Amino acid sequence: MAVPASTGRIRRLSGLLALGFASAANALTYEAPLETAQWHVASSRFGCELTQPIPAFGDARFVHKAGMKEQFILTASAANTRVEEVRLAVEAPPWRPGGASAELGVVPLLTGHEVVRLHTETARRLLYELRRGYRTRIAKGGERAYEVVVSAVNFSAAYQDYLDCLQVLAPINHQQAKRSTVSFANGGAVLTDDATAWLDQLAMYVSVDGAVRRIYIDGHSDSQGRRSVNYALSEARAKAVGRYLAEAGVSPELIEVRFHGERYPVVPNTTAANRARNRRATIRIERQGDPARDLFSAPETSSEPVDSGAQEPVAVLEPDASVQ
Repeated sequence: MAVPASTGRIRRLSGLLALGFASAANALTYEAPLETAQWHVASSRFGCELTQPIPAFGDARFVHKAGMKEQFILTASAANTRVEEVRLAVEAPPWRPGGASAELGVVPLLTGHEVVRLHTETARRLLYELRRGYRTRIAKGGERAYEVVVSAVNFSAAYQDYLDCLQVLAPINHQQAKRSTVSFANGGAVLTDDATAWLDQLAMYVSVDGAVRRIYIDGHSDSQGRRSVNYALSEARAKAVGRYLAEAGVSPELIEVRFHGERYPVVPNTTAANRARNRRATIRIERQGDPARDLFSAPETSSEPVDSGAQEPVAVLEPDASVQ
């Protein structure tokens, strides 16, 4: 496993170490004792968590939710009320004298219970260091100075379980899957490569979420041409989406196809760009129960999406602009 590069944020912040976060003699140190340090894995098809309880402080967690990027989260049982900064470092454990240590930079200490949140590059660096037996030290200076140490003791076996969970993680989560839109070329009902790639992900999501009760597919057209032709086009578009999902393994009993012609434009059909937006099929997934109460099924708003559009309420897949 190669050493992940540090994030640009960490590199830019590293110069702030000159502010002085040297360990104070009276700083409290929170660390799981060697004989009781444990790592626990929680897993589902919608998320994987690797957690170390830190006595008298809280816990340290690596979290990877479906459709989102990996994160490291340090949680405190007592809520923090002041925005400050903490120093992040990795170091060899005491029983490996002479081992190198590395300062990774300064990161914000957040208010609330989740006091440190590190995104993908830095989280993966910490995982790499833990895997080779190095521990992470998070140090707060100033008033009420303290240090939190994340231990590598008993890490390896739990880490393998965490990797096994990642191998079967669903590609998207409920927030990303519940509403999406597939666009079509003028006069066409053929699915683009981008559209079929998205529908493959939807089909995978439905296959692992037993709470899905209905999938509504609604076909639409722009207002160019005869209404009867547009109505037939909207029908063909909706059925193309439904047929593809069924062929991808979605039960036809879940799928309800509807078509509306030009009756429900999302924008006025006054420009070519607007008409392209109206040539569409929308997909809405109805789910039983509250996804926010299900393990890992709904992302937190502060999580990073896999790509820049993953947290949009509607995923829009446009056809090739050159097709008219």
